[in-house]
Amino acid sequence: MLLVPYSCVLALWVVVRLQYMQFRNSSQTLPRKILQNTYHTSIRVVIPGNGEISSSEGTSQGDPLAMGMYALGVIPLIRTLTATCPQVHQVWYADDASGAGSCADLRVWWDALCSAGPNFGYHPNPSKTFLVTKPEHAEKAKQLFAGTNVSICAGKRCLGAAIGSKSFTEEYVRKKSVDFHLKDNVGHTKPISPFGARNSRISFTSLNRPPFMLQSGTFSYLALPVRFGGLGIANPTEMSAPAFLASVKLTAPLTSMIVSTGTTEIQLDYNLLQSLKRDINHGFHINKGEFRDALCLRYDWSLPNVPQHCSCGKHFSVDHAMTCHLGGFLTVRHNDIRDFTASLLTEVCHNVATEPTLQPLNGETFSYRTANTDAEARADIRARGFWSKGQDAYFDVRVFHPNASSYVSKPLSALFRTHEQAKKREYGQRIRDVEHGVFTPLVFSTSGAMGREATTFYKRLADLLSDKQDKAYSLIMGWLRCRLSFAILRSAIMCLRGSRSSYHHPVYCDLALAVHEGRVSL
Repeated sequence: MLLVPYSCVLALWVVVRLQYMQFRNSSQTLPRKILQNTYHTSIRVVIPGNGEISSSEGTSQGDPLAMGMYALGVIPLIRTLTATCPQVHQVWYADDASGAGSCADLRVWWDALCSAGPNFGYHPNPSKTFLVTKPEHAEKAKQLFAGTNVSICAGKRCLGAAIGSKSFTEEYVRKKSVDFHLKDNVGHTKPISPFGARNSRISFTSLNRPPFMLQSGTFSYLALPVRFGGLGIANPTEMSAPAFLASVKLTAPLTSMIVSTGTTEIQLDYNLLQSLKRDINHGFHINKGEFRDALCLRYDWSLPNVPQHCSCGKHFSVDHAMTCHLGGFLTVRHNDIRDFTASLLTEVCHNVATEPTLQPLNGETFSYRTANTDAEARADIRARGFWSKGQDAYFDVRVFHPNASSYVSKPLSALFRTHEQAKKREYGQRIRDVEHGVFTPLVFSTSGAMGREATTFYKRLADLLSDKQDKAYSLIMGWLRCRLSFAILRSAIMCLRGSRSSYHHPVYCDLALAVHEGRVSL
């Protein structure tokens, strides 16, 4: 953040190290019971000399409550400093403090920080404190801060921004441009690197490492919308100008508060903060390795670090991984779609069940030889009232790999029709004549496509959910497609990277006998 100084003003940037957090039970400090880390377990704090401190209070790096704890902890100190030296404008970010004001005021503020800080468990570190000033005021600054061990400089980085002389800021931006490949290399071998810092959903920074050294022109089709086969990644050279203007507008209220007075407290809009909270359990999260594999599958790039042979003994390839039954991954892929669909049906239908047993046959015959006549025959899902009121609807899921050797010569539309007809011949007549229900096959490909029957089903489901939740149909349908795509994607990656070792079988153990013979006390 850029601090705006006065005409003969010095900007003081203070970086402190919290040696420990010790909050006392008083009117100006926090009760110790408040600052408990999110994980409710002791934090291992390593100290020089191979020592270690086990702390059950405070927070650690990565704790989502860390910023809130810091804010609550430093507010009493900020108010104390404001009362002592109201002329200095303060900006705090966690334990990083910065102030701007006249030279004399900054020295008063620094002395107050060093004096009052330890009372709040805040210990400034002068060796990591920098005073940014113009060259003509450097001598005055050295005299005022003599003996404090504060470094005097013409510019310094503060919270990702450059503060100081024009030459310093220009050099800072130049180095950043080189680092992010924004000067001459955007759209060439590493075009995703600068975008990684701007994308809020998935980090693409890992793509600029082997074997993902993108060739010239690759970025052009990655920037296309998803419906055209791209990834929807905006070109940073095109989005930088509007992004900068948006940033200026968004930070304008905060900037005016910082510049106007040092005593103004920002009134938070808690409704807005609540709306900005992100639920981490949306089902859209994949790690960087899974994301790389997803790109390889999408664009038919070669996959790194794959074995030569499968655990079943056959040559390992993408096509084999998607059809190999060893390890049970195909069943998991099927069950993920089944369970997700059933969970949604419970919101809009009654009598929803997974793996419902069909009624036994009493001499009924069917037209197709492939009809399922087993006494224990089951469908994947049953739901009452989906297609028509009072009638049971049955659904069965199938996921096939369109690039299998037996399918390569057939168009994708024909493959979907083939699998849908196979499911209908197996269950359709029995469910219609015996169960007096409606049967719908839900056929998917390993690339995420759906058959015509499945598309019709999920459109109907989205319409029912839209009415039930009072939300737009387009929103529900988009979410449904995305969830299904991610479910199939994760299962495809599991088929590629999952362990199919024959050693990973559960070992039978008679627990009652083991407890008895081992004389285990319960």
